[in-house]
Parts: sequence; structure tokens; C-alpha cells
Amino acid sequence: MLSNAMIARSHRSKDGQAAIKLMLDKTKEVLEIPQDYMIALTAGSATGAITMAMWNFLGERPVDMLAWDIFGKRWVSDVKGLNIPTNVYEAPLGEMPDLSLINANNDLMFVWNATSTGSSIGDLEWYTPGQGLTICDATSAAFCVKLPWDKLDVACFSWQKGMGGEAAHGLIVLSPKAIAQLERYTPKWPVPYIFNLKNAAGLRTDLFDGVVINTPSMLCLEDYMQSLNWAEHNGGLTFLTNRSQQNYNAVQSWMQNRPWAQPLVRQEKHRSTANSCIQLLKNGVPIDDEAILKITQILSSENVAFDIKGFKGTPANLRIWTGPTIETSNIEILLEWLDWIHAEYLQ
Repeated sequence: MLSNAMIARSHRSKDGQAAIKLMLDKTKEVLEIPQDYMIALTAGSATGAITMAMWNFLGERPVDMLAWDIFGKRWVSDVKGLNIPTNVYEAPLGEMPDLSLINANNDLMFVWNATSTGSSIGDLEWYTPGQGLTICDATSAAFCVKLPWDKLDVACFSWQKGMGGEAAHGLIVLSPKAIAQLERYTPKWPVPYIFNLKNAAGLRTDLFDGVVINTPSMLCLEDYMQSLNWAEHNGGLTFLTNRSQQNYNAVQSWMQNRPWAQPLVRQEKHRSTANSCIQLLKNGVPIDDEAILKITQILSSENVAFDIKGFKGTPANLRIWTGPTIETSNIEILLEWLDWIHAEYLQ
């Protein structure tokens, strides 16, 4: 299946750059990204892409930051190190801050989906673009939901989550508005070479044509291309988002008839369709981390589910991936096992 991978070849060769450019173009097609937007491959997975966005775009105006999940709070910490005017709007894990406080003439930085809690911003219908840029951590949203590109200026993600590929590769998507700012504005701080979208001559347009700053894995790239081709062959973004929605619906429907299982995110409109975080109750009280660990060990030993213990720092829960690469039938099998676990251990 990966026989076309350009292993043992230089990514800087003509063929290597062409392969990367093909991947970028195919990503735009599948995600329905407008033609006048630009996309580049970055180092460091989505974290690298977000870091690139912060170093290159922030500083021209104040920034409003939504910090309602673990990663959003991490980005706040990084931005504070840049010493720029920052407004932080926080909320407890699984909840959402007051979005009416956002000033569209400031930059806005936020996470779309939080896999740490199974929560999501849901939409941008509440946001009317102003002078500021929107900078979105779209990991686990890309390929799982239809993103409103007309309201996103800088979107960062990896193919690790939505397409189930290997990590370490990030993607950054720029709107014409973001590109215009990049051409006219230079931050007051020096930007490290690995994150710099500009050089002495200006915007590095070669980065959007298949050139990369550091060495990517051409094997991982081919694996990702196989996923893109699979998506395109079956109907593109609609196919992917429908699969995510179907998987999400299976989990939600199951919980409706189980009073001993509840979503970590109480507001349905802010639940992510990419993953569901479930608290299990015994005698009406959520079980603790030790009990969750025991359950995940049982599921792992039976080859039912792996690595579904909740994210570190969140209330004890099971974190179930419901993205488009998952078969609904497999989720249904897991849910049957949870019924058995309830009967054996939680009554």
C-alpha cells in the first residue's frame, strides 16, 4: 500500500517537493479550503504549527484568548511570554467562556475541539470578523467537522488526529487576510528559523509549494496520502464528517439509556463529534482514576480498546475517539463491553 513512498529519497529533490505539493493540494481539496488560501507543512505536529502562528502573526494588536481546555491554557502561557496585550477568557474544563466578550478588532486565538474533554466551540456564528485575525487550533476538528474557512485566518492542525496518521507533521492554513498581514508586519521579537514564514526578501512563498524547513517523513506523508485518497474516493469531506457524526450519535444514544454513564461536557451544543469523554458512575457517584484505569486494563487485555483512559488533569473518564477513521460497529462492540463492565463492577 505504501509502495509509492519516496523513502531513501531527498525531500528537497524535484520529485520530493512535488510529492509534498501534491499532498498540500489534496488536503485543500478534501477540506474544501478556498483556492486563495495557502497551506504549508510544518515541523512539530499541530503544536509546531500553532507555535509558528504565534511567533509570526501576534503582536500587531491585542489578542483575545479562549482558555477552556488544557491546550488552550497552554497557548495562553506561551503568548504571555511574548509580552503583548492579552485578554484571557477562561472557563472550567468542559464548559465555555462568555463568547460575547470577544472584540473582533483584536486577534482571537482558540481551540476548536478539545479532545482532553470531548468539548467543542461548535461554530463561529457568534463571531463577525473585524480587523483582528482568528488563529485556530483545529487539531481533531480538521477532517471531523466542516470548518467555516471564511472566518478562519490561521488554522493549524496535524493529520495525526482526524486521519489517524503518525504524528510530528503539522499543517498551517492562511487566509488572504493573514497573508497580507504577514507581508506588511514583522514582529518585534526574533523568530526562530524553524518557525519563520519570512526571510530577508519577505514571505517565503516556497513553503507553500512543497519546500519544508526541516526533514519530513516521506513514509508518513504517503500514509497520509492514502487516507486522503480514501476520503476523496468515498465523497470527500461530507463522507468524513458523516462518519464522525454517526460514531458520535452511537455513543450519545447509548448514554441516553444508561444513567450510570454521563458525558463530561454537559451542554450538548459544545460536545465534540470527534471524541466523547464519558464518566462512569457507581451509586450515582463518578468513579475515580484508579477504577477507570482498571477498566481500561480489562478492555486492553481483551483487545477491545486501547489508550482510552481520560487525559491527565481531567476528571476520571473514558476518552473514546469517534473520528472518521473509526468504524461504528467497533464502537458498538466497545459499548457492549461497557454494559458488561457495569454489570460486573459498577452495581
